[in-house]
Amino acid sequence: MAQTTAPAFDSTLGQVGQIADASSRTIDSFAAEGIVPFGVAVQRGTDPDKQAKVFSDGSLLGVSVFSHTEESGQYEDKSSVSVMTHGRVIMSASGIAAIAGDPAYAVPGGAVSSSPNTATISFDADFVASNTIDATINGEAITQITYGTSHEATFDALVAEIEDTIENDLGLERFAVTGDAVARVITIIAEEGITVTGAAVTNGASQATTTVAAVANTSLGGEMLTSGDAGSLVQVSVAL
Repeated sequence: MAQTTAPAFDSTLGQVGQIADASSRTIDSFAAEGIVPFGVAVQRGTDPDKQAKVFSDGSLLGVSVFSHTEESGQYEDKSSVSVMTHGRVIMSASGIAAIAGDPAYAVPGGAVSSSPNTATISFDADFVASNTIDATINGEAITQITYGTSHEATFDALVAEIEDTIENDLGLERFAVTGDAVARVITIIAEEGITVTGAAVTNGASQATTTVAAVANTSLGGEMLTSGDAGSLVQVSVAL
């Protein structure tokens, strides 16, 4: 994930990847395996003793710390990366708004989230006339969706119904539901995690096969120290 612009900055908090305060901390050095932006979760690289790379799903190592010596705004491949394994650092909140006191989880790509997982619902074909779509979100069944005027309209109606179920039936305030009708994928993130069951397409001349997946985020061992909207900077404690 190359970063070609200046690193994120908040006039109140400071620079992404900046050490948040003068409290005790532990910072180790590793060699960058590929480009490593400031303020992202990293995992052990191909050589686990020496290398670090942007977190995807491996062994979580810590958070890359801002460095004044890296003029490009990121750690270049093979450069020395300062990795915080214990302490307080500024990161970018992902998925949903963060509230101080939330558990801090690393998400693939290296940002931090209050949500323990991300769920996706994928379909291998467009919806067709007379299709009906069902799903259950955290134990709550959505109102069945029946094919409308087009695949796109039906897909949008399904996304809206999932949003309504999470907000009004489950009573969750912090969540995000995004849908891509062309790729036929719905992505769901919520404050207490999302479990999707019973997702299926029935009726009609043909039925798309439905695949549900959940990607578990990995605990940074600490919590959100400040609050912020998704995409904003927050202070995070790391304890790995």
